[in-house]
Amino acid sequence: MPIRVMLCADGSVYKISIIGQFDVSHSTHFEDVLQEIPQSVDVIRIDLKDMMSSDASFMSSVLLLREKYPAVIIELFNCSKSIARRFAMAGIDRLIRVRLAANDQLENKHDVQNDEADEGSV
Repeated sequence: MPIRVMLCADGSVYKISIIGQFDVSHSTHFEDVLQEIPQSVDVIRIDLKDMMSSDASFMSSVLLLREKYPAVIIELFNCSKSIARRFAMAGIDRLIRVRLAANDQLENKHDVQNDEADEGSV
């Protein structure tokens, strides 16, 4: 599973792109990538556009990320409906931002956190 990382020019936004399948065999590699995130970032964005599937280890890795960076805005974007729904059902969408891919829309708009609920949107 390739993971692309990018730190924006001013150092405030760290972007991670996950490509392919994410399962328990990839969680250690992902956690290694997370160790490289500078403590000075304001936002961590995880792009899921090219993530084909995931298991519960992805959710666990995101929760570990939240624990390590309690003051940082963490955003999953380009989420599939199924991933967004799983994060909403577990209540994790209250801890991190979950954004659907542009062409997806959930039937119940309260299934994922909306922009109006975000304070200090980036």
